[in-house]
Amino acid sequence: MSHQAHHQPISKIVEYSLFGLLILHPLLFFPLTQSAFDTPKLLLLSFITFVVFVAWSVKNVLSKSLSFSLHPFVLPAILNIVAIAVSTILNQQYLIEVLPSIYGVSIILLGLMLIGTSLLRSSKTEVFLDVAQALTIILSLVSFLQLFGVGPTLILNSVFSLPFADKFQFTPVGAPLVTLSVLLSLQIPIIADLLIKKDFKANIFRIVGSVIVLGSICTHLFLMFPGKPDSPVLLPFGANWEVAIDTFKSPVRALFGAGPTSFVDAFMIFRPVGLNSTPTWNVVFQTGSNAPLTHAVTLGAAGVAVWIFFLSQTIRTLRKTPRAHVALGLIVLTSLLIQILLPLNSVLLMIQVIATIFWMAALKESQIVRDVTLGNHDHHSSNAQLFTGISLATAFGLLGVGSMFGYLILRSVVAEYYFFQSTKAIQSNKGNEAYIAQQKTVQWNPYKDAYRRTYAQTNFALANSISQKENITEEERNSVARLIQQAIREGRLAAQLNPRRAENWKILAQVYRSLLGSVADADRFTLASYVRAIQTAPTDPGLRVDLGGVYMQAKNYQQAATLFQQAVQMKPDFANGYYNWAKSLEQLQRFDLAYAAYQKALENLEPASDNYIQVQQDMTAIEEKAKKQTEDLKKAQEAQVKAQQQNPTKTQTEATPEATRPDEVPEEPEEAKLPEEIEKKSEDVKTDEELEVSTSTQSGQTNDAPVTPTP
Repeated sequence: MSHQAHHQPISKIVEYSLFGLLILHPLLFFPLTQSAFDTPKLLLLSFITFVVFVAWSVKNVLSKSLSFSLHPFVLPAILNIVAIAVSTILNQQYLIEVLPSIYGVSIILLGLMLIGTSLLRSSKTEVFLDVAQALTIILSLVSFLQLFGVGPTLILNSVFSLPFADKFQFTPVGAPLVTLSVLLSLQIPIIADLLIKKDFKANIFRIVGSVIVLGSICTHLFLMFPGKPDSPVLLPFGANWEVAIDTFKSPVRALFGAGPTSFVDAFMIFRPVGLNSTPTWNVVFQTGSNAPLTHAVTLGAAGVAVWIFFLSQTIRTLRKTPRAHVALGLIVLTSLLIQILLPLNSVLLMIQVIATIFWMAALKESQIVRDVTLGNHDHHSSNAQLFTGISLATAFGLLGVGSMFGYLILRSVVAEYYFFQSTKAIQSNKGNEAYIAQQKTVQWNPYKDAYRRTYAQTNFALANSISQKENITEEERNSVARLIQQAIREGRLAAQLNPRRAENWKILAQVYRSLLGSVADADRFTLASYVRAIQTAPTDPGLRVDLGGVYMQAKNYQQAATLFQQAVQMKPDFANGYYNWAKSLEQLQRFDLAYAAYQKALENLEPASDNYIQVQQDMTAIEEKAKKQTEDLKKAQEAQVKAQQQNPTKTQTEATPEATRPDEVPEEPEEAKLPEEIEKKSEDVKTDEELEVSTSTQSGQTNDAPVTPTP
């Protein structure tokens, strides 16, 4: 009797907590961290999960036993956690980085599902559907209000000076596409439940709500239709498939993927060159086209297999589900089917898991789900003390793991807060405040390469700002030297934390490039960093233009021309690539080819733009030289043909091969490789662990101690 008395309030606490999570998680946001939507949702999820873990621990300790539920999703959940853990370990990623990601959210939700199901007793299907309908109505009304310009952001932005979008783009869940996925995942099963039960009088609230929500769904579909201003930018399925196939070429990555947070790295390495001909050629996609293809890249075959296992268990269990609880199973199934069409998001994943928990709790009535209790209920038996110890050890162990996760999440959130403060300071042109905020950011989370990368840029920007002052003092010179050294150090740390991310090498290269001519070996370090950047993003034409610019600066025009040519091979409508190619060809005295390159640049520029006028002026400046050179080459070719006709046996081995003309660049080029000279030089450059730069030539000795720049 006391066991039931203890269990009843615990079950109620868990029930209310899960319902609170269901309705508050999608609606919660606040602009205190860099991610105004994901971070507060993560905090709420972590808190609710910890409450459920505490409730489960208290229940076991009071009953001197271990209780859990056996249901069809226990094994898929455990396998999913194992797949994420193994992928994290094999790819040497940090837990503090994985936890805030969608896979960290998955681990928390799966743990909640494994524990939470055993704490619910009675069926709450009808209450769940009412709460779900209330959520969809709120989201729909917010969308309608935003569409007409009278939504919540009207007050938030004006009163609190917040940066949220004023129109349809704002939604509490984070993006209109996420709102659409949430509405579909909940509303389709609710309508199906109404049609199955046909008890319309008792469900007026859901019927009225369905009318509102269906209107919102149609509005979302219309406004986000391809070609509309609010149409989402998604990675094409074909491109994602190519990235996944290339990832699978490595045996280890074929099994466990590139890592839970490494989709963007795999995308840049295996990015199809065909994307360069699309409007999204310079978009770095953070997630895949859908859940299975994202799992294929990040978790490999193991992740895809687990997802399919979830789907098969859902379909199999749904067939056995009594009609009264079919709607809960349909929510889970609909969520999984939406994941085939749209990218995975944390809100949809939360709805799927919470629906699964209540679904499994409802199926306890049908014996499809069994509650298992390990322990002796006779407290006077000899085993009572043993099970008391086991329950206590399990409780403390579980709470210890939960506390560790909570600590790491808290550090991540605090770092996000300071990083957001630095972003606001930069927008207000307060460099010193941004510098100090980013110092605190890397102190709270030293393992995120994006923080290190941004901190490097801030250090260099401040150094550049101080160095441009008139009558600079010796103290300011020392500050400049230390800031530059810190910029290099932070850039190197970013590259060491994630050597597969092209952006890290690009930032490091830009820092070294700024030191060309003033720091010893800066040219070699610049070259090494750009080579690594290109190796991690081989189909990015912009990186080759950047490296070509380094060779232009070094007056190595032939190497520069080769790189610019490769850039336009990758992107045949790349105006900037053609312009730089023309400039390098000018220096090589190939005015005819330069003139043709300028023409190609003009073809890909807006006629009314300043760039168009500049290119036109540059082209006009060499027009006479290009005509003369074209005529000379034509005469030389005619003479050569005439000589060959007079002496057919003579070979042409001594003839100079004609360079590729800009109008002959193929639209589907072969794989562009770095020039041999660059490859050879890069082999002789020191590794990133050995790179050292002395700024003594500028301002004396430097050290690695942080420095607060002089205002």
